[in-house]
Amino acid sequence: MSAGLIAINVDLDIEAIVSKVWDKFLGIFGKDAASQELKDWLADHTRAGFLESRDVQCIGMHTPLLISEIYQSLSRTREWQDWRILVRNGG
Repeated sequence: MSAGLIAINVDLDIEAIVSKVWDKFLGIFGKDAASQELKDWLADHTRAGFLESRDVQCIGMHTPLLISEIYQSLSRTREWQDWRILVRNGG
């Protein structure tokens, strides 16, 4: 080896590097593996939450009822009045 030259051996896993770069690129569009995993997790938890909250059963009831059978919507309206904001000098 000549004086002043430095030899460096680099061992790169090109397949792993390309895979990570591709996942980062797809992450911009939400199509990478991490985004898909998050979407699947959210879908599973949303489905479980829906199934757990669709039935209502109170003490003394023999069978649960669907929330849609007992839900009563409230039709309340609120009339807005003319509100005035007072601004005072000096705070």
